[in-house]
Amino acid sequence: MPYKYWHAINKIFNFLAEEYNIYFILCTATLPMIFENSVELLNNKDEYFKKMNRTKMKIYKNEMDLEEFIDIVSEDIENNPNDDYLIVLNTIKSSKEVYNALREMDLEGDFYYLSTSIYPKERLRRIKDINKNKNRKIIVSTQLIEAGVDISVDVIYRDIAPLDCLNQTAGRCNRHNEGKRGIVNIVKLIDENGRRFASYIYEKHLITKTEELLNNYDVIDEREFLKLNNKYFKKLSNYKDKSKEILRTIEEFKYENIEKEFKLIENIPSIDLFVCIEDRAEEVWEEYEGIKEINDVFERRREFLKIKKEFYDYVISIPEYDIKGKDILFGHLDKINEKYYDEETGFKVVENKTIIL
Repeated sequence: MPYKYWHAINKIFNFLAEEYNIYFILCTATLPMIFENSVELLNNKDEYFKKMNRTKMKIYKNEMDLEEFIDIVSEDIENNPNDDYLIVLNTIKSSKEVYNALREMDLEGDFYYLSTSIYPKERLRRIKDINKNKNRKIIVSTQLIEAGVDISVDVIYRDIAPLDCLNQTAGRCNRHNEGKRGIVNIVKLIDENGRRFASYIYEKHLITKTEELLNNYDVIDEREFLKLNNKYFKKLSNYKDKSKEILRTIEEFKYENIEKEFKLIENIPSIDLFVCIEDRAEEVWEEYEGIKEINDVFERRREFLKIKKEFYDYVISIPEYDIKGKDILFGHLDKINEKYYDEETGFKVVENKTIIL
């Protein structure tokens, strides 16, 4: 829940609770301070957090470019041949660059790449393989790893992000308390123009408040995460909220304007592409083509619902600026088409934001 909507969410949820006897149960490892009058279901929550000491967070204070970062990570990987590694980057571009650089080195281990440029079925396949694989693993990913991905590694490198995102990433380190304490390294990466990769993804204010807290530490034990998290959300709760206009719109019954003013997830104009890179995908696409020929709109919808889940297993969403002016707007990537899709790192984009042809 973006902090700029906290005020509106607080008022609306409280109204629904008081007037309609509705109960809201909030389940998260990083609980924001939206509701001052909420009731903890676990009375001694702090005691549980104090016993947690599976990981420690190491803070790199200085910015570094990708070349310097790759040198640090590769040396660490080489010196610890028994540890599994997860490297989490903020952009697809930086994640691919780091993955390709490490892949070319003579490092022992099985490599995995995860990002939204990989079609969903293949991403899930890789995650399952990571959990089954008993060999040493080196995983490079974007921040999609934060959302409900159940994997566990010994060492994480994470490009700077809002504190709650860092905590979510840390949850993938020594997740099941398997042995020695895991290490989560927080770095600040910049591109060739000196701009932070984090600035392409997150609001500057969130990063600033995170750094205000992290800069007081060199190493942070997991048992301190809850206290740190509460300090972070306290800083955000004192920040100017932008959602009072939304409440005013509701009070004036101008509901048609709500969609313009309230966006829980910012919408980036994108185009959905169906990736035909395996036989089953080709079969599903052919079924879809047949459904499009049905004239009756209701029958067409019913038939699509039968294949909808499997259809979207092969769909990736690409920002419009990545494919503007190119001949790929038909929404279908030909089977094993190396011009557009790499089997390891997914959809291809080059420096000038156009497709590799």
